[in-house]
Amino acid sequence: MVTVYIARPPQVTRGAPTRRGKSWDQLNRLPLDLWAALLADNETVTRYHAKVFRRPEGCWYWTGAISDSGHGRLRAGTRLADPDRPGSHVVASHVYGYQLSRGVLRRGSDGHLPLIRHSCDEASCHRPRHWLTGTVEDNSRDYAARSHTPGSPLTDSRGPRGRAVAIRDAIIRARALGLDVEQAIWSASAAGLPAVADPLW
Repeated sequence: MVTVYIARPPQVTRGAPTRRGKSWDQLNRLPLDLWAALLADNETVTRYHAKVFRRPEGCWYWTGAISDSGHGRLRAGTRLADPDRPGSHVVASHVYGYQLSRGVLRRGSDGHLPLIRHSCDEASCHRPRHWLTGTVEDNSRDYAARSHTPGSPLTDSRGPRGRAVAIRDAIIRARALGLDVEQAIWSASAAGLPAVADPLW
């Protein structure tokens, strides 16, 4: 049986931007072969899914660690010395989830990897249909177009991290206490927004 896991990044160069002789992506500084191994690592996949709060409608929120940008953080791989599994790396959870649902990201004709954007503007959202790819410029245009829209997550006074942490904590608390999770999400989402008749999420 052939294993698809690798313990360390391979020493390969594929014409992409390099760092110390390795082919690196621009999102999380991991070789593409290592990304493939992390996406195939069953324990990492299970850990990822356990931290995504899924709902019939609306955003699926990340309930794990949150970065300064409001995006989720996931420890992928193993800390153990296991030659059959990739080593431990902390990655952006939405980048991991996007690739888990659609395959390893590949460079475009311009030589750059696409940026994962959120059509819902929720940095901690993990609903695959809310993700789309684009460029840094596309992301900047999204922000400029929607950052003043009443009810938009981009208008939250807590910033993306504060908003993501508040929603995550509300979900965790409501589940632990057997409370209405949807109401908890609504309250946590609305708390940092300017007063509007109907928040957009």
